[in-house]
Amino acid sequence: MISRHLQVLHDAHIVKATKVGRQVFYEVNGGAIVERLEGLLQRTKGLVSLCCP
Repeated sequence: MISRHLQVLHDAHIVKATKVGRQVFYEVNGGAIVERLEGLLQRTKGLVSLCCP
């Protein structure tokens, strides 16, 4: 079950995977997370004028 969750995160480029032999090591892709948060912030800023005059 965890491997399926990790695959979803990997497909979304939120984690990076490195295969060593039969093992796969995952690490957080910090740059991708920051980019997504910045995009969310920009979209949210665009909505402020519509909801919060």
